Amino acid sequence: MSRLEEENRALRAENAALREQVSSLEQTIKHLLGQIAALERKVASGGRGGQGTPPPSRPSSGKPRGGQPGHKGHTREKPTLIDDTREHYPHDCPHCGEALEPREEVTERFEFEAVERAMKVLRHILHQGFCPRCKRRVKAQATPLLPDSDYGPRAHGTLATLRAAMGCTVGDMETFTRNVWQRPLSGGQIVAMLDRVTLALVPTFWWLVQQVSESAVIYEDATSWQVDGERAVLWVFTTVKITVFWIDPSGSGWVPYVVLGEEIDGAVVTDSAERFQRVKHGEDQRCLAHPLRTARDLLAAHPDRPEVVQMMGALKAHLSWTISLFTRRDQLAPRTWLQYRARARRELLFIARGNWTDPDCVTMAKRIERDVDLWVTFLWDESGEMEPTNNRAERALRPAVIDRRSMQQSRSLRGVYREMVLRSVEATCKQLGIDFQTVVTETLLGRPREGPRENLSKTLVDAVQTAKSKVASTAPAQASAGV
Repeated sequence: MSRLEEENRALRAENAALREQVSSLEQTIKHLLGQIAALERKVASGGRGGQGTPPPSRPSSGKPRGGQPGHKGHTREKPTLIDDTREHYPHDCPHCGEALEPREEVTERFEFEAVERAMKVLRHILHQGFCPRCKRRVKAQATPLLPDSDYGPRAHGTLATLRAAMGCTVGDMETFTRNVWQRPLSGGQIVAMLDRVTLALVPTFWWLVQQVSESAVIYEDATSWQVDGERAVLWVFTTVKITVFWIDPSGSGWVPYVVLGEEIDGAVVTDSAERFQRVKHGEDQRCLAHPLRTARDLLAAHPDRPEVVQMMGALKAHLSWTISLFTRRDQLAPRTWLQYRARARRELLFIARGNWTDPDCVTMAKRIERDVDLWVTFLWDESGEMEPTNNRAERALRPAVIDRRSMQQSRSLRGVYREMVLRSVEATCKQLGIDFQTVVTETLLGRPREGPRENLSKTLVDAVQTAKSKVASTAPAQASAGV
């Protein structure tokens, strides 16, 4: 009996341990099931954290990752401006401690280090003289100084660059002046400096608007913006060398009419939105990337529908080939170019006029029939500036789209005007490859103390005229291929 009782106690203890282990495993399984359900919901929503249908994944293009053949690589160039040179000599052998004999061979290593304090404080001593004829005292003038600020033009240009090129908020610029310049500026001082730069750049901004309206091809796009918490629209009008931004607090569709005028001589490249209907213009080119994206998405979403696979596969291949004609134009013989130009339109209509019954295929066929002439306008363009997609305008808007996630956008109409002027001039300088701070310095120092403030940036104007002359010189050669 004692042996059986001892065995019973052992079995009861083992049973209790197993029960505890089972309870722990049940808790673990419950936790893991919860994680699996959360992951399934995330996958079902396309990674957005809620319920929904995941976006279709596009099929692979088949190209290897990284730079493609013919892509120009970027390597670090050897610096030409050396601020300081330090020579280092070895003394003892690190292996045996023996003294070394000097040799003539040397190697170079470059170090790029930030300066300890980026703000310089200049002291100007203004001496005085006395004119015996006028009987007046005359004080020397420090010509580089701005008449209405203790901060120099390059300091103004630095803050304007932080705002226009990097989307920094006033708080970010306060942190910059405190940590980098080691001379803290208040938000009011920073805004006043930005307003001073804006006032100096206003004539240059309106000159850019005029140049855009006179361009052969204009690329246009728009995105949402906010003014004092209310919904507004940020427009961009860009060409090969000029970009102009315009913020419309009312959100109306009259912005192209207001900015460009009642009529322009050039052509426009847009997406499918009807934004230029109030402006008389030359020709239209609708972005081919939009129907190409639609065809790819339908192929990825409905691989089980034969008509979608047949139509969208053919449309995808033909649109890709049509877009590639823009870069191949100078490489093709005139007769070949004429054949390809006719083929681009003919095959689009051939695809649209198939016996389609699938709803998506019928919708796409109607779209092709309606817009076919607007999809191939660039093939008849003689200026050499019209592209088959609106990617140029979309890339111009991309920095503003990124900035609006972190910045307060615009708080007032004064801020709206400041944003338009600074972003337009900075983006144009980037396109032309000139320094934005140089343009700011030039316009600030060139402001007359009296009289009208008509002071264009000579650096920017010369760069635009040079770019236009280069485009004009290449246009006849490109146009001859289509004759």
